[in-house]
Amino acid sequence: SRVATDETPYRFDRNEAMDSAEAVGKRQSLRTNPGLIDGVRRFMHNVYRVPMDGTVSHEEYVRVHSATVRILLGDEMSEAEVRIIVEEDWESDAKGAEELDAERVFDSLFELADLWCPNISAAEYLSFIDTIGCTLSAGGR
Repeated sequence: SRVATDETPYRFDRNEAMDSAEAVGKRQSLRTNPGLIDGVRRFMHNVYRVPMDGTVSHEEYVRVHSATVRILLGDEMSEAEVRIIVEEDWESDAKGAEELDAERVFDSLFELADLWCPNISAAEYLSFIDTIGCTLSAGGR
């Protein structure tokens, strides 16, 4: 558990216990949680500007993901550094595709929550995704 006086930036704070076989199994089981699936669906429809087929273009991914990086990391990175992170994440999330379908968007948002939430909890992951989504919808960053 973190305390306010920790000097290591949160993004570098790694909990090795999250990589145990038991923890990995628990984290994977969250992928089928109906509330979490619904939360990602809400995020996708409320935050991304998507065509009728529901796919997310590279341009739209960059818009949303850049703002998300800014929310999570604040102003500690330059625009060039943010762009590098976003492009690396696109490569990982798109897996060679030109657009992200709903399954890839889910995987992307799940991974983001999985990396940033300190506990293995559907409620915590959902709260994280909802908070980012509400901040973006309200014009944050």
